[in-house]
Amino acid sequence: MTSTAEPVLFDPADPELRRDPYPTYRRMREVAPAWRSPTGIWYFTRYADSFELFRSPALSYDSTATAAYQASLSSDPEERARQLEETRRNRSLLDVDPPEHTRLRSLINRAFTAPVVEAARPRIVGFVDQLMDAFEGPVVDLVGAYGSLLPIIVICDMMGVDPAERHEFLDIGHAVARSVDPDVPLEEKLAANQRMRTYIGGLLDARRATPGDDLTTRLIQAAADGRVTEEELVINTGILLVAGFETTTNLITNAVYRLVTHPDQLARLRAEPGLIKSAIEEVLRFDPPSQFMRPRTIIAEVEVGGARLHPGDPVVPLIAAANRDPEEFPDPDTFDIGRTPNRHFSFGVGPHLCVGAALARMEAQIAVERLFDRYPNLSLVDEELEYRPNLQLRGFAKLNARLG
Repeated sequence: MTSTAEPVLFDPADPELRRDPYPTYRRMREVAPAWRSPTGIWYFTRYADSFELFRSPALSYDSTATAAYQASLSSDPEERARQLEETRRNRSLLDVDPPEHTRLRSLINRAFTAPVVEAARPRIVGFVDQLMDAFEGPVVDLVGAYGSLLPIIVICDMMGVDPAERHEFLDIGHAVARSVDPDVPLEEKLAANQRMRTYIGGLLDARRATPGDDLTTRLIQAAADGRVTEEELVINTGILLVAGFETTTNLITNAVYRLVTHPDQLARLRAEPGLIKSAIEEVLRFDPPSQFMRPRTIIAEVEVGGARLHPGDPVVPLIAAANRDPEEFPDPDTFDIGRTPNRHFSFGVGPHLCVGAALARMEAQIAVERLFDRYPNLSLVDEELEYRPNLQLRGFAKLNARLG
């Protein structure tokens, strides 16, 4: 166990972490795999410890229970009550425990089924080709012209969003994605969620008036039995729209970057196209688009990784660190697209396993495979890469590539 008097091993405000967090994660695993920060948050970097946390009944996902959240509330009683009520209204299946989580997840499961996802494959192929047709070469920003557009086009198409509104929703998605970063003020988080809720409310009203063969209509139908409230339908529909938005963008562009900068692995993929699924899994392990989960709360005495945790303690499994634990992954700092087994944590574990995992995998596989098929000589232009300021959601602000 590490005391708060010892050196700071992980500072979310450190800009160097945006560029390359992996040396920091390695040092944490070696020096203090269960480390308590000066702010009281416990960070876990080993695979076994993170797995134990993910599966522990002592871990609560209740977003209002963390010490960090409580500390962020206003000291004014009326304002504090307003903030609490606003936060509770914005809680989705990501922010609650069973049985509430089970009930809300069933809404998504009934509408967002495996056949629904698989049925989207031909349209995803078409969207990928359309985006590449629109490239204005010879140099293209693969974030702005490709990676950021595909997920939003796909999910908007699946949910029946008017194509004219895609750019508006892109802006909403950016705001909501930014709101998960640790240093974003509470008021900004609430404003982003309110903006999303207003937009989704209008979308639901439109689909009630004119039902269609889309995911929004299916969600409305799934909620018709009264198992969820109208507000719960709104916020969880919104989560389905934005949860995989920036993470899938990052997965696609991180995959392109890793393959181009590991030419031996790219050559292997070209020789064995069937490795595309394994390649995307290795990107998810090696450089995950979501580096860590938000602070969650311990609700019962438990010992993990040699640390004695008490009710109220906030904990963060550092997913990206656990994904490179040599105790689980031999030669973990080697990018190997044929790695097996590859039990990474990038989509979570247990009841909170990402509901959009199958769709994200499909989009990334299609986007990466078809990009290199069309542009086999693709190369990167910028020597200094620019990452987004969001530490939790790791991805490029731009990724300029020469197509030919």
